[in-house]
Amino acid sequence: MKVEIKWLLLSILTLNILPVFCIIEDCKNLGKFIQRNGYSYNSQTDCCEGVYDNEYDLEVTCEDGYITKIDFNVFGNKVFGESETFPLLEKLTDLSFSAKDRFPNLILPSRFFDIPNLKKLEVHQVYKMPTSINAKSPVEELILSDNRMVAFPYIFKNLKKLKILDLRGNTIEGELTDEIYSFTELEELYLNNNKMKGELRIPEKLKIINLTGNGFSSYSSKNKNKALEEIYGSGNYFDNAFMEKLSEIEPIRKIYVQNNNITKLPNAIFNLTNIEEFDISSNVKLKAKIINFGYEHSIPVNHCNFHGVTIECYQNNTCSNQSEIGASSFKNCTEKDINQVRFGNSAFTIITYAKINYLIIALAIALFSLV
Repeated sequence: MKVEIKWLLLSILTLNILPVFCIIEDCKNLGKFIQRNGYSYNSQTDCCEGVYDNEYDLEVTCEDGYITKIDFNVFGNKVFGESETFPLLEKLTDLSFSAKDRFPNLILPSRFFDIPNLKKLEVHQVYKMPTSINAKSPVEELILSDNRMVAFPYIFKNLKKLKILDLRGNTIEGELTDEIYSFTELEELYLNNNKMKGELRIPEKLKIINLTGNGFSSYSSKNKNKALEEIYGSGNYFDNAFMEKLSEIEPIRKIYVQNNNITKLPNAIFNLTNIEEFDISSNVKLKAKIINFGYEHSIPVNHCNFHGVTIECYQNNTCSNQSEIGASSFKNCTEKDINQVRFGNSAFTIITYAKINYLIIALAIALFSLV
């Protein structure tokens, strides 16, 4: 009996100790990749605990014996000539790779798009895009910010599940072409701080777009988007016609159009019912009457900014941050002002909305009495 107990205790102890010395297969394969590219790596290293070398930092997340996330930051001067042999880790969902001038010809490795369950890919310090990628790649979020791209990477229209594309901080030039409409599932597009210009074309399902610091000037008549919720467009050349187009997109919640060429707000902009943030500051030629958004069902906008704009009048409770914007110094909008903005310069502007309702009721009663 004592012998059996000893063997039982030894078995339990062995089961508890073995995992400490067991290196998962994913770590072995990742280590081989690192070694093939001329970097040092101890094949007995448990990469799930992180690997820190003079030439790179490797942070890894593991679950149930598989690598699920990799953050690889390379400092060394060796070129990743074997980048197309990156292991196709079965459970890897997130890959972040920063290696300045270390990929052959500065091209983003197409191999990354062969990883079977990759959802998020972030790569920095590349210049060119591959000429072809695996169209079956499940990548949903692609971050290529702060690289040196000069052309929009339309190759990624082949990623049928792509929802987020981040290209901020590059030097992309020229106009968006009709190819952008082929990004059929794209919901977020970040183009801030590039050198783009011309008509703004956006995919049909896009919800968020950041264009800050470019040279866009107009909203394309080809756009069929009715899903846009947030637009960040400061530092462009948008004009009054652009604002007219925005006023037609009912779901829009956040509008940031500082420092553009806007001189007048369309009346219809105040009929939008979902506005939460509204920043039209630094449009120095803009004169505006600011009234409650949302017609009869208005609630105060969470954040407004009118700095550098001539406010002709302001309707109380349009913005929650009234003290911050100095609303007390603005002239109060009269009922006539409000109606002029709401209905435009027509005969109706001399009649208040309430009077219109009374008139309709009176006409209905008169018609009913004739029946």
